[in-house]
Amino acid sequence: MEMKTNCEEMARKLNEAPSVKALKKLIKSATWYPSHRRSNTGIGKTLEDLLGIKENNINKGDIVVPGIDPVELKTSRNNSKSMITLFTKSPEPRSIGNRQLLERFGYLNKKSNTKELHWTLNVGENDIKGKKLLLEVSHLGEENRIDLVDAEGSEKIVVAYYSREAIEAAAMSKLSSGLVLVEAESKTVSGDEYFKYIRATYLCDLKVDAIFDLIVDGSLFLDLRLGTYKSGKSKGKPHDHGNGFRIFEKNLKDIFGYIIEL
Repeated sequence: MEMKTNCEEMARKLNEAPSVKALKKLIKSATWYPSHRRSNTGIGKTLEDLLGIKENNINKGDIVVPGIDPVELKTSRNNSKSMITLFTKSPEPRSIGNRQLLERFGYLNKKSNTKELHWTLNVGENDIKGKKLLLEVSHLGEENRIDLVDAEGSEKIVVAYYSREAIEAAAMSKLSSGLVLVEAESKTVSGDEYFKYIRATYLCDLKVDAIFDLIVDGSLFLDLRLGTYKSGKSKGKPHDHGNGFRIFEKNLKDIFGYIIEL
């Protein structure tokens, strides 16, 4: 009950934020806007520009709300089956896990001749160009843990893992104040994409244990995003873009306890 009360208070403050007031007017206008970028990220870039939100790579939300932490902003094409990145996090052991993944499962980028590993993992066995990488939810004491296991030889080797504590810290760092999901209709005119933003939903009260449940259920995925520095003093060393925990929009209701349309 306490978290619901907190979410109700945050929703009230969110509704008073200038960018949310601007978002409501934008939705009410039912205007079609040309995409500000020729890629899948155009839907988010266009909305951020319209709301006066500057792009950033910091691990905080996009919507500034007086009195609470910034709130994350996500966008989705209406009826799209694409996934949303909830948060990013490198595995443990720190500075070693991703390096071991890249060494064991990385493959050469033919253009740059450097190693990379860009792969979406689901629960169970994942075939990465002929090599077997298992994603398993195991138990360490009373807590769940995500293990990334090299299953190539006769003996399984855990090369990287995510503790519950690490996942909770990463998720709450990004989503402690919740998430605003904005849906849009899209159309293409003379090769250019246009968006009409139609709905905004506020989701709050993240359920960390539900993240593990959805991984086991096959509804939440882990994107490995590893590359190699091509030049400079770090040339040849792993370049960690932050592995993404990704979920289908339809499953968001399963990990948030408070959902309300703005």
